[in-house]
Amino acid sequence: MTDPKPIIAVVGATGTQGGSVVSALLQSGHFAVRALTRNAQSDSAKALTARGAEAVECNVYDPVTLDRAFRGVHGVFATTYQDMQAKRAHPETDQGKNIADASQRAGVKHVVFSTLPSANKLSGGKYKGVQHFDDKAVVADYMRELGLPTTFFNLGYYMNNLTTVPIVYQKSGADAYEFLLPVPGDTTVPIVDVAADIGRCASYSFLHPEKTVGQEYLIASGFSTFDALISQLSQFTHKDIRVRQLTPEEQAKHPFYGIEDYNQMFQYYRDFGYSSELDLTKTEKTFGKLTSFTDFLAREKHVPLPE
Repeated sequence: MTDPKPIIAVVGATGTQGGSVVSALLQSGHFAVRALTRNAQSDSAKALTARGAEAVECNVYDPVTLDRAFRGVHGVFATTYQDMQAKRAHPETDQGKNIADASQRAGVKHVVFSTLPSANKLSGGKYKGVQHFDDKAVVADYMRELGLPTTFFNLGYYMNNLTTVPIVYQKSGADAYEFLLPVPGDTTVPIVDVAADIGRCASYSFLHPEKTVGQEYLIASGFSTFDALISQLSQFTHKDIRVRQLTPEEQAKHPFYGIEDYNQMFQYYRDFGYSSELDLTKTEKTFGKLTSFTDFLAREKHVPLPE
């Protein structure tokens, strides 16, 4: 009789990050997957069950449901989300600390946490409004204080932001388009194909805790300016697409860039890069090369340009 496979609980299993992790863990064949979701009867949750995962309802604001979801698990993939509806000062910090506390109570052997650097700290206090960066960084520090055996993933700018967010494009002429930004096009960011790579890196981490516990990684395939990304996108689509920096008045009215959290994030990118404390040397040594933007586009095949 073979020993049962160790169980990995995946928080946010129906999201982009969690879905990638569920897929990679199932494909590895080494783990049983407990897919945590707010609604185990949703179509996306049922699809995970059909592939072999166990769908379990869980509310990250409720320690009781977390305790139940983490019972008997070996590892946890943890991510928090921006909850614009929550009447809380720091929703992601509350979520992450609840996950950390429940992991400690359950005796979890390995947590992989999707975090971000503190824009407030790294900018010397200049950018205090990038809440989804800072709140995740607070959680990461809390996990360290608890002594949780954790691997920290700092994700770069999502490549799929360029292929799934139509409001960042504007038609400027016949077969001509603008990619709108609140910063100059020569702003540099690390880029990541979340669907392809975070699951692969998480699966490797759970398989090799002796190499990854206590380590912090920048999860990205490289660094690029927005000008270079849009130039490549233009060649791929055979359309004239160019970066245009919004005026402050346009930024304030834009449905995405007008949100202070996101606006300050791009200003932070422009002034300080992503993080002076992280590079790709350790990432590539541990996980190998991640998916390039060229390979990402070949798989995606669609860009939401306006008619």
